[in-house]
Amino acid sequence: MIFKKKYNIIVIPNWSSSTKQFFISKILLLFTILIFCITLTLGLFGVLKIEENIRLTEENLELKTQNSKLSAVNDVIKKLKKEESLIRGFLGIDQESSNQGGHLGQGGIDNVAEILRIEPILNEQTGQEPATDMITSSVEMLDRFQQISKIMSARQKKWDYIPTINPVIGKDWWMSSPFGWRISPLTGRRQFHRGVDIASRLNTPIIATASGRVIKIAKDKFLGKYIVIKHNKNFTTKYGHLNKILVKKGQEVKRCEKIGLMGSTGLSTGSHLHYEVLKNKRHLNPNNYIYDVPLTRHFLTENKGIIPYNMGGE
Repeated sequence: MIFKKKYNIIVIPNWSSSTKQFFISKILLLFTILIFCITLTLGLFGVLKIEENIRLTEENLELKTQNSKLSAVNDVIKKLKKEESLIRGFLGIDQESSNQGGHLGQGGIDNVAEILRIEPILNEQTGQEPATDMITSSVEMLDRFQQISKIMSARQKKWDYIPTINPVIGKDWWMSSPFGWRISPLTGRRQFHRGVDIASRLNTPIIATASGRVIKIAKDKFLGKYIVIKHNKNFTTKYGHLNKILVKKGQEVKRCEKIGLMGSTGLSTGSHLHYEVLKNKRHLNPNNYIYDVPLTRHFLTENKGIIPYNMGGE
């Protein structure tokens, strides 16, 4: 029969002249070839499977990394939304109107209509959104915050030129005479006091309450040595009874910059600063433009029994 036939295999080594001879049946040869092919196929399949598993593992790792990044982005967006809410509150922006399609900053600051419309960050039903939408939202929010930053920066420059702080450095001071009608400590007559008197030790530093330009340095019998600073087209401040002046006429000064030392020059009963705030040449109550200390009028009322209420001059 055909399967009983045998094949003669002769092996001739390189290193020897002797040869070796083997006899193998045809069926055994075919079976050997079949086993070899199956083994080779399984080996190749195994290699491909391992490569696929490695690829899937890498993809899973990449997906986990992306999910982690998206989760972090989502957390940042939530924090930004909270910060945005705080900024809206600080700027006086109406929360409901902005959520109903209004523009961010409506009714709050100048040129707010230029800010992009606020849209929901997350899907209202699921609380989640596709990665591409999340990335788009984060980019849009970054752009909105940059616009807010520009507007707030421009607004800050305006605020720098509005008097808002106490002109006297330190804690050892008191409001010795308020703004408005009073009995003059010098004449004993009722007269209108156009500023406030802040008393403290001699040579206590006096600072500019806003940025601006020194437009006048003078001395007279009422205010003694005094300084006038023009802050913008609306606001002007005046600092009187100074012992020493540390700036020059025409000099540009910054908010909190030291401009003089407290004294008792002119008509004065003791060391103090006479401080005035004018808007469009109209005298205003300086207490309404001192935001960095407790209400001075309340302080004065509580201590009127121990503080010389009318200590001061003009």
